[in-house]
Amino acid sequence: MARLTVTETAAQAADTAARRLADAIAAGRREGRAVHLSLAGGETPRAAYEQLAGLVEDWEGVELWLGDERLVP
Repeated sequence: MARLTVTETAAQAADTAARRLADAIAAGRREGRAVHLSLAGGETPRAAYEQLAGLVEDWEGVELWLGDERLVP
């Protein structure tokens, strides 16, 4: 289910994104599911990824994929 979150600043948006991703990774692990994360490029997600790196202690079993939204019609 998609949900829209509006934040006051870009820093708040990055923090929200990083925490939601970390929660999703943790949930997948608890449920014994494979965890796949598609990473977007560019400057926009960088701060979220930097925060995420500090929130997830163990990356074993997490598959990272490089995504490119420009390929979506």
